[in-house]
Amino acid sequence: MNILDGYTLGFVGLGLMGRPMCLNLHRAGANMVIHNRSRGVVDELADAGMLAAGTPAEVAGRTDVIVLMLTDTPAFETVLAGDPGLLQGLRQGSLVIDMGT
Repeated sequence: MNILDGYTLGFVGLGLMGRPMCLNLHRAGANMVIHNRSRGVVDELADAGMLAAGTPAEVAGRTDVIVLMLTDTPAFETVLAGDPGLLQGLRQGSLVIDMGT
């Protein structure tokens, strides 16, 4: 049994690094709730079996662990505190992992 089987992860930022990370986590058995500011990659990954979220808040409301793979500090601030950002949907005890540089 794989440790990720049946586990649901949130992922925001599906660019050059985020997209392959999501694919690897999904192949390892994780259920993925995904969001990206451009819709094309979200549709592509949804076709592969991942669940599309319309906003960062929706990702936070549907998962307890959220990985952020964003380009810079302004993007991080927008995803976290924008409208509707992660903070609006974040559940108590959630873990947010910022993978940006």
